[in-house]
Amino acid sequence: MSEHQGGIDWQLVKTDADFAFIRVGYTWYAGGLEVDSRFSDNMNGALAAGVPAGVYAYAYDRTPDAAQKSARAVLRRIQGYRVEYPVVYDFEDVQYLKNTPQQNAAYYY
Repeated sequence: MSEHQGGIDWQLVKTDADFAFIRVGYTWYAGGLEVDSRFSDNMNGALAAGVPAGVYAYAYDRTPDAAQKSARAVLRRIQGYRVEYPVVYDFEDVQYLKNTPQQNAAYYY
């Protein structure tokens, strides 16, 4: 769930879903995080409705160092929230298609 879905009725989500993944934001090419404008609302809404949540960041990092910087920013941003599912990176951006799986894994290990 992200700002792209607008306001979410978390009580309704609870009737149809066992969990949710909420976008914390997107990462920058050189590392860092642009926080999703609805992240806090979505996390608080999910938790209040009893919907267990994980978080994800849409990745744009261009180097392993940038990815590590972004990962630290994500962890700082989710402090204080009960995150019951994994923290994940969303590798959809076309820049990652030219890499092997091993090259992409190097960003986060």
